Amino acid sequence: MKKLTKSHTTFLDTNAIKVILAYLDANRKIKSFTAGMIVAKRPPSRSEGLTKIILTENSLIINTNSKRSKQEIRVYGVGLEKVKEELILALQKENLKCKGIDPKNV
Repeated sequence: MKKLTKSHTTFLDTNAIKVILAYLDANRKIKSFTAGMIVAKRPPSRSEGLTKIILTENSLIINTNSKRSKQEIRVYGVGLEKVKEELILALQKENLKCKGIDPKNV
């Protein structure tokens, strides 16, 4: 993972994260991405939650959930609108729950 920045390099161990990391590392439009802090959920849920992908002015914010924790991943690059659409398709292809969110509604 040459594109991973910062010293925080731990990701949640979920199927969605595996698909996301493989996609981000292989995509040429992605310049870099950072792993956010892992925060415990209270109370824990019974299943992995929905992955939310938010397009901002200069980055993508990917919010992922496991049964016990949640994490935010920031993605930087060019053509991020297209990257967002392709990532949603990649997750849906693996039957993983995801949703693209309009930043105006956040």
